[in-house]
Amino acid sequence: MSHCDPETLALRSLGEVVGTPEEDTHLTSCEQCQTELASLRTVVVGARSSGPDLALESPPPHVWDRIRAEVGIAPPVTTVVATVVPLDERRRRRANRPATWLLAAAGIGGIVVGGVVTATVLGGSSPQDAEVAASVDLAPLPEWTASGTADLTVTEDGQQVLVVSLDAEASGKPAGYQEVWLIDENVEGMVSLGVLEGTSGEFVIPQGVDVGSFPIVDVSLEPFDGDPTHSGDSIARGTINA
Repeated sequence: MSHCDPETLALRSLGEVVGTPEEDTHLTSCEQCQTELASLRTVVVGARSSGPDLALESPPPHVWDRIRAEVGIAPPVTTVVATVVPLDERRRRRANRPATWLLAAAGIGGIVVGGVVTATVLGGSSPQDAEVAASVDLAPLPEWTASGTADLTVTEDGQQVLVVSLDAEASGKPAGYQEVWLIDENVEGMVSLGVLEGTSGEFVIPQGVDVGSFPIVDVSLEPFDGDPTHSGDSIARGTINA
């Protein structure tokens, strides 16, 4: 059978008991559907723990300072103005996605703060048989040992998908989860692609995001604190030369 319906996965992430026996059987063996369901559940848990009245703030200066130090970029002389990625196209696409509206009804939505865009992958073009446009090695940051690769692929319909693999999950650190980001060369703006479950994952790059403007691939360790901004604790990083 084909992959599970996005609406079914969205309802399951909210705790509903839905789906046919065939979908139950498919879900137990399909890694792609399992990954989508895990990502949706992460969004639900984060939104419910944060509450609808969460006060969102820009990341403190030490976060940017730490990232600049790790990348080797000198701090700017003038005040940093974060880059916000246009969301018009993503909003139009979301209007045609029933699963997204189900999550929105539960109090979950896209969050844009201080130039940080959090994107949830709810399906779309499969990266299978996609052409690899660029590859990059992800090197461990200080105090970390995990390394890996990131492949920028393009599907037949032109959708860009980032395939990320690490040789080990984060360990020996405070409890948290791994998140994949695209960061610009000046470390003034960043785009969240989603949560990395385990050691590998596939992330659809939102329409309108230019990888040439956000070439740094970053995997961070994020605490369960309801704050959607970058923690400043990067596990591994590399730069795409597309």
